[in-house]
Amino acid sequence: MENQDLTQLSKLDYLLKERPNASQRDIAKAIGMSLGMTNSLLKRFSDKGYLYLKKISQRNIQYILTPEGMNELTHRSYTYLKRTLKQVHDYKEIILKIVNEAKHTKIERIILLGESDLSFIIEYACMIHKLSFKTCKNIDNIESTNILDSDLLFISETFPSSDEPPKLQNLSTKIEKIYLHTLLI
Repeated sequence: MENQDLTQLSKLDYLLKERPNASQRDIAKAIGMSLGMTNSLLKRFSDKGYLYLKKISQRNIQYILTPEGMNELTHRSYTYLKRTLKQVHDYKEIILKIVNEAKHTKIERIILLGESDLSFIIEYACMIHKLSFKTCKNIDNIESTNILDSDLLFISETFPSSDEPPKLQNLSTKIEKIYLHTLLI
């Protein structure tokens, strides 16, 4: 099943749990499609065995996710979780290695610039290797952080390396900068 179909099936499942008697118009609005496209999608889900259409009256149809449809959603969630956990593990290994190497090159403090989904891993690596850890939430506060040559600067994935802000360019050239979005390329 395609990713987009799974996303729509997931939205449909959520809607039907909240409103079991949702109309086709309600479904179209919830999944962001036209009424005609929604009709095609529901027919396709029914043909694949993911959705049961129960005629309540001449004008009303009740939509029920089948066990096969639920299995498809469960499999998708499991696959997504597995892939996410592997990525977290890979990032952890890379960051632990970088922080360990930094400690052996006389780095005393790790600074994270910006908001990052990986901040907990960087903080963990600093704790393991007994290095100081500091966050600097935005680029405007970078000067007040008092960055030293003995610091390693992790730069959040929200800052692309191709467009380095001038405030970062003005830092000492001895400061090592690691852009988080480049770690797993």
